[in-house]
Amino acid sequence: MGKHYSISFVIPFFNESKYLKQMLESLEEQNLDDIFVEIILVDGKSIDNSKDIILEFISSSKNENIDYKIFDNNNQKTPFGFNIGIENSKADIVGFGGAHAIYPQNLFLNVLDVFSQTDADVIGGGHKKIIPDKLGILSKAVSALYVSPLGAGVASYLRKTESGYVDTVWGGFYKKYIFGSVGKFNTKLSRSQDYELNTRIRDAGYKIYFNPIFNNDYIIKTDLTLLYKRAFRTGYFLPEAWYENISSLSLRHIVPAIFLIYVLGLFIIVFYELDNVIIYTPIILYGILIFYSSLWLSIIKRYGFSGMITMPIFFLYHLLYGLGTLFGLFYHAIKRK
Repeated sequence: MGKHYSISFVIPFFNESKYLKQMLESLEEQNLDDIFVEIILVDGKSIDNSKDIILEFISSSKNENIDYKIFDNNNQKTPFGFNIGIENSKADIVGFGGAHAIYPQNLFLNVLDVFSQTDADVIGGGHKKIIPDKLGILSKAVSALYVSPLGAGVASYLRKTESGYVDTVWGGFYKKYIFGSVGKFNTKLSRSQDYELNTRIRDAGYKIYFNPIFNNDYIIKTDLTLLYKRAFRTGYFLPEAWYENISSLSLRHIVPAIFLIYVLGLFIIVFYELDNVIIYTPIILYGILIFYSSLWLSIIKRYGFSGMITMPIFFLYHLLYGLGTLFGLFYHAIKRK
């Protein structure tokens, strides 16, 4: 008779050799009592030694309550990886994670506890600590982007400290019947597939619950070029999700595009020497907010000088995010015709 798994935990990865060991160790050290968990690792055709690291780790695993399984994702895209995990899962609860996370020691026991204490259909948390992948003032400043509500930390699960029902969570643990009801991850999407799925889940009347007990430490890549590519690509792929499901459109997603249009409009205003204080009010308010954010990061969040240099980093991030959104709106509209 086979094992009865309480939870299936799916982690897609691609070229993550630098981060896998810490992530796997945090899973290996889980307190599990008498429950069994399967860890489903889905490889998006990595070309580094990620798979070798995993196989070596599995061969030395001593946690008898965890079974590690590897599957290939020939399509490479993340939603395909998630769906491969769902299709091969054996438990009634399916969770999703990432290779950059370091998980709390009682993660899976807490999942069962919270499900038993709430009427939620999906539960999850966010990040307890954002860890830069390199040392240095600039790397620390880039990591601060994911802490400030004015940066990439606008999602509620990145700032929330109290339990409650929300619109989305990071990763998340799903009661498996949900996928039979609303479908799995949308494989047409290159990004935002989790938010789009959670939108369908909410629209169907199911509940998503946040609890900070699930918060993990997350290692963020801090290369500046990579950051700005990510900003553009995130904005670029958002409209793809909107065209699939308009309910997934959120005001916070379109603000950068509106801001970019406004900034471009300022150049025209300056060129034609149109003097009107009201016209400059938004950029003045933006400057005040971004300056306040840098002080908050420097003093309250103890980022020091790294917090102060976030202002130009954030500004360019917002512009490129908005530029990606505008490009995406036109490209994905044409693509659908």
